[in-house]
Amino acid sequence: MRYIRSLLGSRAVNWKNFTIRVLNKSPTGSHRFEKEGLEGLRDKKGRGSTPRLNDDKRKRIGTLLNESLEEYGYNSATWTGPMLIEWIGKNFSIIYKKAQIYNVIKSLGYSYQKGRGIFPETDEQEQAVFKEALKKTI
Repeated sequence: MRYIRSLLGSRAVNWKNFTIRVLNKSPTGSHRFEKEGLEGLRDKKGRGSTPRLNDDKRKRIGTLLNESLEEYGYNSATWTGPMLIEWIGKNFSIIYKKAQIYNVIKSLGYSYQKGRGIFPETDEQEQAVFKEALKKTI
């Protein structure tokens, strides 16, 4: 850091736009400064790993979330994380963890919604009678 300060001299006032994290990286920060000047000290755009799902696959998953599950052999009203993990694994050979699939869903503009259970064997008339009886006891 002293090395960079000595090189900057009177221009040290301009440091407020740079992160100290980059300046403390020795010798990387000083090498970037020597090659590119002050611009070399700015944080560079993320250079992380490439995403496993390309744009075409992401669009396919986005349309999939709007389609009926019965077409794909699932007996549910909405997609769940584990079902989507299974579908992606079968079709794209990509394995996601449960926590990460919800990040993918969120990045596609969807949010997690908990489904409400519907039981086909229930009798609505009996439920109405029960609700009325419950109201009388309360």
